[in-house]
Amino acid sequence: TDADGLLEAACAEVPARAGEFSPQELSNITYALALLGSCRIAVLRTACLGALDQLPHFTPQGCSNLLYSLALLRFRQPRLLRAVCAHSAQRLHEFKEQELANTVYAVALLRHRDCRFLRAVCAHVPCRMDEFKTRGLSSLFYAFRLLDFRDDSYLEAA
Repeated sequence: TDADGLLEAACAEVPARAGEFSPQELSNITYALALLGSCRIAVLRTACLGALDQLPHFTPQGCSNLLYSLALLRFRQPRLLRAVCAHSAQRLHEFKEQELANTVYAVALLRHRDCRFLRAVCAHVPCRMDEFKTRGLSSLFYAFRLLDFRDDSYLEAA
């Protein structure tokens, strides 16, 4: 179909324009591919490399959407995961409840057990417990279980 041809042409263009995409555009590209269920390796690698270069400029929502999209596609990039976890751990106070829950859930789906990040989340969430909806809390519990991570202080606060 014409839509398939357009997708092919657009995907072919992404690596050639690697340095031109903003953090929001990189996040949007990965999210669109996730919604399409289309794991285009060259495009995803380009987006991940671009994200690494521009990580300080990513918003919490951009980080969350990027990781969640990669998780839906089961596309693991350990270097990016380490960088996003380190970056996010320093900015947890900037994350909205859903962004935080989705980020932790995405990290878990990608089977990336970053104990420093997870401990930071466990230390941070209790002071914001009133902001969390039941869905966000259940996502956090599920993520910790997927990673076989336990922090009793978090469990007591929840």
